[in-house]
Amino acid sequence: MSITHATILHPCQFTRLGLSELLPSSCRVLSSEKIHQCHLHLLSVNKANLFIISLQGSDYTVMDILSFIEIIFQESHQHRVIIILDVYRSSGLIDYLLETCARIGFIDTQNSLSSITRQINELMSNDLSEFSEYFKKVAKPLSLRERQVLNGILMEFDYKKISQVLSISPKLVGHYKRKALKKLGVRTIQSLLIPTNQLFRISPVLACTQICARL
Repeated sequence: MSITHATILHPCQFTRLGLSELLPSSCRVLSSEKIHQCHLHLLSVNKANLFIISLQGSDYTVMDILSFIEIIFQESHQHRVIIILDVYRSSGLIDYLLETCARIGFIDTQNSLSSITRQINELMSNDLSEFSEYFKKVAKPLSLRERQVLNGILMEFDYKKISQVLSISPKLVGHYKRKALKKLGVRTIQSLLIPTNQLFRISPVLACTQICARL
């Protein structure tokens, strides 16, 4: 089944416009910085869909994205996902996603235009030989409690507050945190954060693409 719809989730408007220009003109595109809007679109459009997603945005965390990706593949194995991220900083997350998800690719923030175009075209086509088919089930995905704990930490709640909200002991909060970070292949919670000055950084390639398209 070919892709006829695409969803772009990214905090920067110019990057979203640049990515839209790389997609076929026949592809219907929803472009948004709001994860909630993208989620509603997923539920309302019963079509094979390409999702191009920034790992972290202004109103969502890395954990929100991991949950959203899980929902995407639960809805349909026809969906394909491309994650935009800093490959150097996120190698552990890449390994986790490759081991638990299907039909997924990655775009480094500094990738060349030809590399970005090739990756998008591969997921738009039916030839998915370079990608996993369906769920590999090699690694265990994060449990609900592990997600809740990491989300709380990313929202800057301390152990005491998280333990009160989840009705567990602070010691268990630390336990779930360690288990989750181990699954994600990272040593510290800081590895899941993106500096504010990088969050809205526009890829020079995508910015150039968007500018040229307007000429």
